[in-house]
Amino acid sequence: MAESAAMGAPDLSAHFFAGVGKPPAATSLRLSVPTLVIWGLRDPAMLPGLLDGLEEYVQDLAVVQIDDAEHYPMRSHPGQVNHAIRNFVGR
Repeated sequence: MAESAAMGAPDLSAHFFAGVGKPPAATSLRLSVPTLVIWGLRDPAMLPGLLDGLEEYVQDLAVVQIDDAEHYPMRSHPGQVNHAIRNFVGR
């Protein structure tokens, strides 16, 4: 028991996210269909930097950024989200 208590707890999150900063090697991750991304710039989990380089993987990409939205912009800004979707579908 004392032996296991002396062992440090593994940093599972660091292990899980270790490769996130690297672009995927697989080309199967590339999209050729029109894609709309609606992003809340104040999202504490999905930081805006995750959008960097996305256009390399999506052939027809439209990104709508909502400055004061967090993780669920469809809840906090339903009008803006609805507008973005209508514009995207209607183009």
